[in-house]
Amino acid sequence: MPKNDFISDNLVHMRDRLKENAAKAAVSGAVPPAVREPEPEKPRLSARQPMRSASGGDDDFLRQKREFEGYLERDRAAAAASLEVETRRLEELQRFAAALEELDRAFRQLGPAESAETRRELEKLRFAHYRAAGRASAFLREKSGGPLPGAAAAEKPFRRSVSESLPLAAAVVVSALIVASALFILFH
Repeated sequence: MPKNDFISDNLVHMRDRLKENAAKAAVSGAVPPAVREPEPEKPRLSARQPMRSASGGDDDFLRQKREFEGYLERDRAAAAASLEVETRRLEELQRFAAALEELDRAFRQLGPAESAETRRELEKLRFAHYRAAGRASAFLREKSGGPLPGAAAAEKPFRRSVSESLPLAAAVVVSALIVASALFILFH
């Protein structure tokens, strides 16, 4: 766009008009709004006490005090919750110990092994022990979620684990042989 087309008469004469308007305002005593000094804001009245900002150390101290108070509250709540959990664990352990004592007493009173009644009583005792141990393991489980230390004997034996994973190992070996033979045929 040529310069002559862009600059119109309004733009050319604008400076002159601004000078005239400023001279008129000075004669009449009125100051245009753009030239006036901004009025300072009136202080607002509030019921809140203003924070002391005279020194930065007070603000930092108050912030640290609030943070420390929050840490103390958090730790007190965590300690109370842990005490409650440990109390429940202790109660459950005491119940388990009492159940074991009762089962031991009943076990010692069993009669001779030849009796069918004795075998039924032994099965009842074993079932009661299983229930008590299961309840105790649910409450007394370590935080990692592992079983009780005494429950390690109930884990699967190594031979059973190997026999269960043997079909998968055989399938992997057979598929490797098929791929090897296909590659041998292709490139030989």
